[in-house]
Amino acid sequence: MTAWAAQADDADKLRALGGGVFTKGGAVAEISLNRSRITDDQLKLVANFANLTDLSLEQTKIGDAGLAHLTGLAKLEWLNLYRTQVGDVGLAHLAKLPRLQHLPIGETRVTDAGMAHIAKLKRLVYLGLRGNKIGDAAMAHLAKLPKLTGLHLGETRLTDKGTRQFAALGQLQKLWLHDTRITDASVPRLAKLKQLKSLYLHRTRLTVEGVRRLQKALPKCRIFYRSATVPE
Repeated sequence: MTAWAAQADDADKLRALGGGVFTKGGAVAEISLNRSRITDDQLKLVANFANLTDLSLEQTKIGDAGLAHLTGLAKLEWLNLYRTQVGDVGLAHLAKLPRLQHLPIGETRVTDAGMAHIAKLKRLVYLGLRGNKIGDAAMAHLAKLPKLTGLHLGETRLTDKGTRQFAALGQLQKLWLHDTRITDASVPRLAKLKQLKSLYLHRTRLTVEGVRRLQKALPKCRIFYRSATVPE
């Protein structure tokens, strides 16, 4: 069987599992397996698509063992692992993906310890950690991501202690901090993020006065507070 025929066969198997396989310039560039029946072992079917740039595995049973099959995908830029079974061990495999830029990995099993692996992804521009057991200890690792413009920390264990690390993330444009325990003590640190365009603060411990001070410091930023934009 030729390499092309083998890829065609693998693509058919992925479609049979409920996936979508999309080509660009004659080569498979995107695979969507959201809510499919894909297992860790079956994820090896993806490994042969060397030109793959986008892979979505949202709401599947994929765990750490499955990610080991992805380490050879040198062109992968976008990997959606939202609501999978991935943990810190799996993140070590992701650290081998040199071009990875977008990584939604919320509501998984990752913890602060796994962020040491994430810190190696120097091209990362978006990191989604919503709903994970992530706290202040993670921030020292995330501060090492020089190109990060979007960071989702909503529904995590972040406190004012962790926001001290935002000084190293001045390039942030979108920041989700809703449903965390941050207070007005974080206002001076957030106020220094002059590139911010969107900031989500609803259901935090910030006061109306604190949010107003923040809006004054960041006039070009749209701030969401109490599920709406900041009050006048």
